[in-house]
Amino acid sequence: MAEARFIQLAYPFALVGAAAGWLSAAVITNPAFQRIEVDLKPPVTVVTGVLGAGLGALLTHLCRGKKLDYELEDWDIARRSARDSAWLHALLVVCCGALVGLIIGAVHPQFNSIQETALGGAGCALLFLPVCLTVLRAARRAKRARLGSIVSDSDRRSVWALLATTMAVMTLFAAVMWPAARAGEVELPLPMMAMLWTSLTATTVCLVHDVRAIYRAHAVITPDLVQKHASEVEHVGTDTPRVDLGLGEELAARVAMSAAAYRGRDRTLALVQGNAEEALAALHRAGTRTALAVLVVLATVGVHIGANTDLASLHYLELRCEQWDFQSCHEVADLVKPRHVQKARDLYERACGATSPESCFQAGLIIEEMANGENEASLDSYERAQHLRNRATNFFSRACKYKVSAACLAMYK
Repeated sequence: MAEARFIQLAYPFALVGAAAGWLSAAVITNPAFQRIEVDLKPPVTVVTGVLGAGLGALLTHLCRGKKLDYELEDWDIARRSARDSAWLHALLVVCCGALVGLIIGAVHPQFNSIQETALGGAGCALLFLPVCLTVLRAARRAKRARLGSIVSDSDRRSVWALLATTMAVMTLFAAVMWPAARAGEVELPLPMMAMLWTSLTATTVCLVHDVRAIYRAHAVITPDLVQKHASEVEHVGTDTPRVDLGLGEELAARVAMSAAAYRGRDRTLALVQGNAEEALAALHRAGTRTALAVLVVLATVGVHIGANTDLASLHYLELRCEQWDFQSCHEVADLVKPRHVQKARDLYERACGATSPESCFQAGLIIEEMANGENEASLDSYERAQHLRNRATNFFSRACKYKVSAACLAMYK
């Protein structure tokens, strides 16, 4: 039935919705952006997964159109349903995102206004709107070929390859979780790792099957094929190999010529249905798209590897330090101290306090070293050294107040 040519989007949209929900919750609960004590990832993932499945089923119904349209003999496979409108699809996606925000805002009292959470959900949906429209376009393309044909299978794989690539690219929004995990502020993002490797595996498997489909098509499309009419092959048995390319109604056969010159009948070895040129072009385009998908996923993995380095951690800690997280200031100072002593001293002084008394001690040590390095031959140098020692003693005193024993010893040596 022609209606079944349009792929069911409930399952892929459920998968992408759950992934998008988890990633969105991971971003808004990251300390670098907003400190929310409640772990929103489980409920948001469930809600977005369920609503994503419902949205996918609804979009599939709208794109397929009325059942009566598919029962017409002259129905055009390329014709779109009147309800298959990009504006309608976009509105449904945004409304679905707003509904997610309303549900989360109503369930968690930590949010002050459900209107704000609804707007936030709609905003997140807008970010994923291009992805949804692209998936719909790929699903629409998948209905052009006959079911079970080589091109039909390739087109359906393209939808899943696109979804896998999308899921990998979406994880870039939460790449900041790696330095946050290194800083001990969040747990290691194991679900995000699972998304990445699942995406890489899915796109690689699709690419392998696409390459095999191309080789299979080239193997059956040989110069010795003879064009046939449907009436000429009616007598062919069901045991004769048949290959459906999927595009076009042409029929060709590989035949073995009869050895008898009189009353001999040629034997059909295989039947090939479809336009060879169109099918090969479609298969090569699909293979190219899938290869690009694999490269995009690999590039995304590379970004995550880069986000899990010392340099990325340094930038993240600097950001947290600018947000007056004093422990982060102390950690940045520890990292930059071997190369930038002055910057380390400024950071230790900023972090000095009840939350990071060790910073007071480290600031005092650096200032004391600066005082010892002064040449006290002149009065100005002597006064500057004394001023530095007094500052160092002050920092030692503050650290000693919070029971840093080494600072207490430094005060009286």
